[in-house]
Formats: sequence, C-alpha cells, structure tokens
Amino acid sequence: MKGLTAWSDLLQRGGLYVLLFFIPFSIAAIELSFPLLLVGWLLERLQPGGWRVSVWARQSSRWALVSLASYVAICAFSVLNSSYPLKSLEGLIGKTLEYALFFIVVADIVRKPGVARGAFVTLCLSAALVGGDAVAQEVFGREPIRGHWLYVYGRMTGPYTNPV
Repeated sequence: MKGLTAWSDLLQRGGLYVLLFFIPFSIAAIELSFPLLLVGWLLERLQPGGWRVSVWARQSSRWALVSLASYVAICAFSVLNSSYPLKSLEGLIGKTLEYALFFIVVADIVRKPGVARGAFVTLCLSAALVGGDAVAQEVFGREPIRGHWLYVYGRMTGPYTNPV
C-alpha cells in the first residue's frame, strides 16, 4: 500500500503543478493534466480509510458540496430548456461535470501539506515565464514561445493568442 500512496501523491501533485504551469500557454493543459489528477485522487480514495481523509468528509465542507450540486442542477435544468438539447447535454457532461469534479479533486489535493506552497511557487514561475516572453516580444519583435510577431496586433501578446 505504501507504493500506491506514493504513486497517488505523485500523480496528484504532478498533475496539479503541470496544470498550473502550462495553463497560460494552452487551455489543453486542463485536458492533459485532469486525468493525472483524477487517477491519483481515485488511487488515494481506494485505499482503506481513503474517503475519511477527504476534505469532503468534513461537516464544514457540506455547504460547498450543496452549492456545487445546486450549480450542476441548475445547469442540468437549462439543458431541458435549450433549443439544442443534445449539444447542451454534451456540454453539461463534457465540461460542467468535468469542472465540478475537477473542483472536488483539487480542493482535496490542496489540503495536503506543502501543496499550496508548491502551487504558489509553480504559479510564480509560470507568471515569470509569461512576463519574460512578453518582454522578449517587445525587445525583439517576436516572442520565443509561440513566435507571435509584435506588429500583428501592434502590442505585446506574450504567449497568448491575442491581446484582448
């Protein structure tokens, strides 16, 4: 069981840090890192007593779960009133439920010792890279990560697709 715990912790921390570092560069970072987070979280929950250590097992978290369930229920209700119910159902299942589960998983991961600090450091490193990339674009006319030229928009974009 000790090896399983190590793997679940590695997947959870690694998935979270990868997500936080790469999200400014690509929305696909969520799609790539979420499976790592989810598998690591499920591995931890499958261990004996795994559900008891969850932040969601605490009485103080009940209102957050009620709020999340209410939000998902309202989104589900909107599918019934949609002009395009199949497309709305696809969005509900493919995005709304995924992000709700993502919220549950990340809230559980961040409660671990050192994860919040590691997440903050990762965000700072990512922000420094984004800032450096934008400054390089201003100085050289072309940013090094995505190759955006400064004259296309007339202002810095950094690694983002447009300056708006």
